[in-house]
Formats: sequence, structure tokens, C-alpha cells
Amino acid sequence: MSRKRTPLKVRPSGRPTLDQGRVRIDGRTHEFPDITFVDEIAEGANGVVFAARDSLLDRRIAVKIWKARGVARSQLETKKIANISHPLFVTTHRFGRSDDGHPFAVMEFIDGQSAKSWLHESRSLSERIAVWRLYSRALTYLYGKGVLHGDPHLGNVIIFDDDGEDEHLYPDGIALKIADTGTSAFWDSRRNFIERESEIIVEVASLLFRDQPTDKLLAISDHIPPSGLLRIFNAFASVVGHMKFNNEPYAYSIVAGAIVNEVIKCPFFDLDELLDFARVSPGTTANRVMNRLNWKLDQDRSNSDNWAEELTDKTRFSYENAKMEFLAEL
Repeated sequence: MSRKRTPLKVRPSGRPTLDQGRVRIDGRTHEFPDITFVDEIAEGANGVVFAARDSLLDRRIAVKIWKARGVARSQLETKKIANISHPLFVTTHRFGRSDDGHPFAVMEFIDGQSAKSWLHESRSLSERIAVWRLYSRALTYLYGKGVLHGDPHLGNVIIFDDDGEDEHLYPDGIALKIADTGTSAFWDSRRNFIERESEIIVEVASLLFRDQPTDKLLAISDHIPPSGLLRIFNAFASVVGHMKFNNEPYAYSIVAGAIVNEVIKCPFFDLDELLDFARVSPGTTANRVMNRLNWKLDQDRSNSDNWAEELTDKTRFSYENAKMEFLAEL
């Protein structure tokens, strides 16, 4: 005799959807006062973002409405990003609840796309370096305030066209803002939260510099905090930029000096790979880079070994010491 099967219970997903300009969640229509919804523009693990219009102020807005899994953290997330006042972060206007108590947040509307989508198209190295610099600048500001982002992946980076209106903020012609900072309240330990932030930063750098020899040029130690990783990849971006974009032989010495300054400032480069990279890059020559490394890392300026045909043992030893000092500072 066959056993009668008990029907599986389907848990409500709490995913907001748009139906003829109205938001429905698990089959029920929710009312959001003074907001007219236009279109769905983004979705994350915990919520959906809609383009909308504030009927009272007659302006375009973005409205994030949380899914069931994100409801518990919605107000904490909103409070965190709402207290960040910086032009590289999306401005949050208010937090509220629908007529049925479902949480939502009203934010400035950015007419752009996620950096994840942006990267799906062919992008030049100079554009990707510009994105990294803005991304790093934004997170550096956050870390200076003693705050971790929580989820700084490329899906939470919005790239848009500001029509050249703010050349000071966007000197390279690429404009971006960071959204959705998440919250640490639901993590079991701050250490895990920090390690995840570091992992995401490495992932972002790997994606932006996917066609560059990142793994060969950099030898990054484990457990480097997010702020330290930003410094390291800032140096990497500068070195690659100098190597790739200078085509004037008269500037080879200047470029070599700039490269060596970055390499010493963030001593996580594989020096042999760096010289190999310089040999095939148009920006300078390997000999100029090598000579300046020997010169800068040897305190005895009269040492003739500074002009040797290879990196000296003293240079290598000094560079390892510089790395230990860098780690100690972190």
C-alpha cells in the first residue's frame, strides 16, 4: 500500500514584484505613500531596487524594498549608509514601511549600471584603473571613519555618466557611486566580517585587472586588512599605468623612478617578475627600474653594486625588511 505524500510547504520568498505600477509581495499589494513606481532596475540577495517618483517633491528616486531574508536587517543597513556623507556614496533620503509594515528605503536615483554589468563590455585598462581609483577612494574614506562596507562587490558599485560636470571628483571621466553597505550585526565575529571584506576587495581587483599579471607581480600575505589591500592595489594600478601608458623615451627615467617609489611604498611586488614585466612594457626599461631599486634600497649611496647587472642581495634583503615593517604598521 502506497503512503500518502504530504504536500511540501512553500515558504513565502518575500520578493517584491511590480504589477502595473504597484508593488506586490507574496501575492499581496502593498501601499507606499507618495511613491509612484516605474520599473525594476536592480536585484540583490536581500532586496529589489525600483526606479520611482516622489509625487510630493516631483523628483526621480530609487526605492529599495527588502525580500523576506533581508527584513530583519533592513533598518540597520539603511541607518548605516544613511550616515555616510560622501559624494562617492549613494545618498539615502529616508527609511519607511508600507501599509503592511514591509520595510523600504528611498535613495537618490542614479541613471547608470552596476560595475559588474559595465565590465561585461570591452573596457580599456585606463577606464578600469579609473574605476579602481574611485572605488579605493570611497572605501578609504569609509575605513578612515572606522566603518567596514560589508559587501563592496562590483554589483554594489554604480557607474554612470555625469557629463563632465564634476571634473574634480571624476578627473578621468568615469563617474561612480557605491551603494548597499550591509551591516555587521548578523556576523558571528568581527574577524570573519573583516576577512570577507578583504576577500571581496581582492576579487574586485582581480576582475578589474583580469588581463594583467596580478598574481605574478604581487605576493600578498594572508590576513591583510582591507585598508592595507587598498594601498597595495593602488600601488599596483599606478605601476601598471606607468608601464603601459608612457610612450616617450625621454621620460623613461622619470617613469622608472615613479614605479620604484610605488614598489617600495607597498613592498608586496615580486621584484623579478616586475623586471620581466618592464622588459615587455613600453613605459620604461628594466635596467632603469633595477638600478633605481638598487639605489633606493641601499643606504650606502657610494656602493658600486647599485649599478650592477642584476638586483643585489642587499636590495632583496632590504625589500623583505620593508615588507615586514609594512605588515607591522597594519
